[in-house]
Amino acid sequence: QVLVDIRDRPALTPEANEGLCLEVLGILQRSLTQTSNVKQVLYNGFYDVLCVNPQLDTPILEMLLSQLKSYMPRENRVGEAVQPAVFQLDMLFQFSGVEFVSTESLPALITSIQLCYLKVVSRLSSIELESLDKEGIVHQVKCCIDMLTQKMIDAGMDDFDLNISSDFTGVAVGKKNSFIARTLIGVYEALIEYSFLCDEINSQITERILLLFLKCERVITLLREKMLPQRRSMVGQHRDNEVTSFTFTSLVHILTSLLSDNNPAHELALTDLRQNVALVRHTFTAVIWRLEELQLNGCILDSPWLYQEKTFKKAYQLGRVLLRHIYTPIIQSKSGAWKRDKGKPLEQLVFESLSLLFSYIHKYMSHVKLKFLVSIRPDNSPQNVDESDLEQLAEAVYLHLEGFQTILHGIFTQQQDRFSHKDVSYILQICHVLHSWLPIECT
Repeated sequence: QVLVDIRDRPALTPEANEGLCLEVLGILQRSLTQTSNVKQVLYNGFYDVLCVNPQLDTPILEMLLSQLKSYMPRENRVGEAVQPAVFQLDMLFQFSGVEFVSTESLPALITSIQLCYLKVVSRLSSIELESLDKEGIVHQVKCCIDMLTQKMIDAGMDDFDLNISSDFTGVAVGKKNSFIARTLIGVYEALIEYSFLCDEINSQITERILLLFLKCERVITLLREKMLPQRRSMVGQHRDNEVTSFTFTSLVHILTSLLSDNNPAHELALTDLRQNVALVRHTFTAVIWRLEELQLNGCILDSPWLYQEKTFKKAYQLGRVLLRHIYTPIIQSKSGAWKRDKGKPLEQLVFESLSLLFSYIHKYMSHVKLKFLVSIRPDNSPQNVDESDLEQLAEAVYLHLEGFQTILHGIFTQQQDRFSHKDVSYILQICHVLHSWLPIECT
């Protein structure tokens, strides 16, 4: 911790503020020798700092890039041993006796550097982007992420010192294998997130995303098979080690693209993504994890920069996307690859996510529930909101209740085949929350 006493001093000038921030960054840089938990807190905070201090763009990007490159192999010199293909993974952990200790969260580092890079780029005009110094830090970061993406696509499991024939649940080797597998999944997710956010979706980006996810899916399948005995022994328990590297903001962006982007220019590129059932399901699984985290804690623990107001904006954007899919779906779950799929139906994933979202609003954001209800309406009609207007609240609640009751009627009378009885429990949970929001005068 760094304590700076400025109570008896005049307001800092921009130059003095920049100097102070640089000094603090220097102290934080020395903290990058700590354990992975400490580093992860620092990585999450850098984006927040960069958002409010544009003058620190360069030192923050330089610090993060230097940290990332320290785990990447340098070029071989004549006579030297062959360097690993992508990462020096043995630098990410250590053993203290028989105890396994993680010293670096590589997915958190990659997520931090790509978010900071995208924030810096968003501040530049098209002319400034075209005239970027090829030796400058912004260009260096882009080249590094692009090179890392291609290397992760080209590499196989053998390139990551992952012993697929050995144990994944033991004390030493098992923990190492499990850690490497989860690290690889996190890195793939971070790079998929970057691919979605870095530019407007096109066929080239789609191909890159699908190649990254193909590699990611192989590691997920391996980890699931190896961890099956342990998972069976944990039935009914909350598994804290099942996490995602996707940020909540990026997940909302990805689902918006998959479920509601009807731009003709994007249609061809998005079709391949929408027909990849495993990718869509993996995205929903990550969304559900994040929503469970929101419901439990009221915030995203590894995204302290995602303040309550910003979280709420993303929450109602997600709600609007989910409801729009329920009423006017772009992905036809009864055709193509979805029709042949035997896993959890798409609609069930949508209703489960929506149920968690309503529970989060009810528990932590009930003071703006009217704004939420108005904002997620599929018609997206602008409307002034007065949270103290009980009549307006009752009208909004009744509007949503009517829609869900229509869906329930269709399920029970078998008038449609999109929804199933498995969706009923989630719909009833949503209706229960809606009914609790009705003013007493209206119940």
